[in-house]
Amino acid sequence: MELNTVLPNRPPVLPPGFRFHPTDEELVVHYLMKKVAAAPLPVDIIAEVDLYKFNPWELPENAVYGDGEWYFFTHREKKYPNGCRPNRMTTSGYWKAIGCEKIVLSADGTQRLGVKKTMAFYEGKWPVGVKSDWIMHEYRLADKPLNYCPGNRKLGDFVLCRLFRKAKAKKHREVVAPPLPPESDGGNQNEMAPQLPDDHMLIDNGPEYNQNWSSPLPQLPDVLGEQNWSWSWDWGASSYGSTSGRDDMGFEHRFGSDDWA
Repeated sequence: MELNTVLPNRPPVLPPGFRFHPTDEELVVHYLMKKVAAAPLPVDIIAEVDLYKFNPWELPENAVYGDGEWYFFTHREKKYPNGCRPNRMTTSGYWKAIGCEKIVLSADGTQRLGVKKTMAFYEGKWPVGVKSDWIMHEYRLADKPLNYCPGNRKLGDFVLCRLFRKAKAKKHREVVAPPLPPESDGGNQNEMAPQLPDDHMLIDNGPEYNQNWSSPLPQLPDVLGEQNWSWSWDWGASSYGSTSGRDDMGFEHRFGSDDWA
């Protein structure tokens, strides 16, 4: 069977609740190393395809298993017959390396197991393609030098690729506050206030009434005496309201409408 022949999608029989989310070390040790050595895999869950014969959006349907990420074994071909650079061109674009390569270490950090390369897919002709949201991690074994070039068209042994689509960042819509009303612009509000008699005050019933009206000031009871008072009228749900007064010593007193008649 040629490498670019894709098997039908045959999901493996997996236990309930199984999710295939291996670490970099697990991919290299339990899958890539065994594939290169032609040893049995823990589970037949990674398809073998000629990955660069397909565009990235065509690959998920050819994977054996995928849950937002799809895994493939593939060979790399030389870009030039006598060179060592891999050919990463597809029918609609090309894969381009982004960032630096990462060394995959063993769990104890003492052994170099593999090399991880991150690539992004660009739609269009090289080098003026448009970057897409398709990302791929390519894993190769670390025991081969970077310029390892066999005498055939293939470039080294199998590599293992993890394909996924990067989530698009949500755009935050800017919320513009409504303009302040003219009476709240910090100017001289006294110029806009209506002229009322000295024994009247302005009562604002709020936006639901959309009107201001004046009412005579209530007469404070005689018990307040000769002290200097500052007071405010509290217009509540009732039609009477109440008044709170503060004397010149700082004590506050509240009077209901029953305190004067």
